[in-house]
Amino acid sequence: MEKKISTQASFWFMGLAMLFSLASPLTAEILWYGDPEKPLEESFRQLNTEAGEDGSAIVVNDPDYGKVWKVNKPKSSKRAELARTTPKSEVGGYTIREGDRVFVGWRVKVEVAGSNKPDCGFALFQLKSLGNAQQNHPVSLDYNVAKGVLAVQGIDQGSGSVDSRKFDFATHPMKEGAWMTVVLGLKFSREPKSKKIGFVEAWINGVKRNLIHQNEQQQSYFRTHDDDLMYFKWGAYSACIRSHDINVYMGDMRVGTTLASVMDPLQGKTNSALKHPRGEANQAKSFSRGFALEPGFFPSDMSLMDVRGKVIWSRKNVTANPIMEQEHRENGMFILKIKTESELHNFKWINSK
Repeated sequence: MEKKISTQASFWFMGLAMLFSLASPLTAEILWYGDPEKPLEESFRQLNTEAGEDGSAIVVNDPDYGKVWKVNKPKSSKRAELARTTPKSEVGGYTIREGDRVFVGWRVKVEVAGSNKPDCGFALFQLKSLGNAQQNHPVSLDYNVAKGVLAVQGIDQGSGSVDSRKFDFATHPMKEGAWMTVVLGLKFSREPKSKKIGFVEAWINGVKRNLIHQNEQQQSYFRTHDDDLMYFKWGAYSACIRSHDINVYMGDMRVGTTLASVMDPLQGKTNSALKHPRGEANQAKSFSRGFALEPGFFPSDMSLMDVRGKVIWSRKNVTANPIMEQEHRENGMFILKIKTESELHNFKWINSK
């Protein structure tokens, strides 16, 4: 449920305050963040493109969600994907290990140039195997633009081609040009699904989906670790899309150890009242902030998080309109969480010049 938050008219300079920087390290809950404020190679290993073909990954400003990644797969190519959460810079990152239990979350929007839309599924995400693999990409998200359907897919062990062993865990309507959010819960194991160790979960637009694989359940046991090296890829891939120019937009890309660490930022909504206005205080990059809430927000617990999930301000059992104090060295986006007795509200706070 979303309620209106209105800011007070007054902003004033602060005196001495503890400085806060967006360059703070990742928290224990956030293993990796695809940071659009930094060069590509500081978040990803590379942009995968087909040999001899072009493809690009740039950062653009979205009116609702701020800076997001834009991956372009041009005509004649079958691939343009941001690959691996082990940065080329070799600083930080996340490496998949057998036994890990993680959540992978992001928001995604797709645009296909022209009126002729591909009537086939192409991968927006792949859990990819490298080397002597049996499944090649055990879990993927495939999108059929013409049908308007997003599918969470798996590939079973066995003989025959990979495509012959592919199946849908779940499907969901997806409109071209509209944002939607995805969170995958993954427990990595080489053991066959009969051992009930590895598993897959999926949340689409914040709702946990039933996964249909032999039976219907919200957690589907599955072989999720296929080789010594496993990694994630985001973008557009399939031989059936060679004749199409496709843009894939992605934001709030995280790998975390808890559902909340990746889900909460995705559930935030941009609220114009929370955009820090141009003005003297912003030029000083230092401000003290008050905001007025509707009575239904009280009593509540409140916290402000950076995009990596680090809490930088919090108050328990708030019973009156608070003053939130913070000082910024740079602009950026934050998540304001307000938890009442019966509801959890998430708002995006964008501080920009």
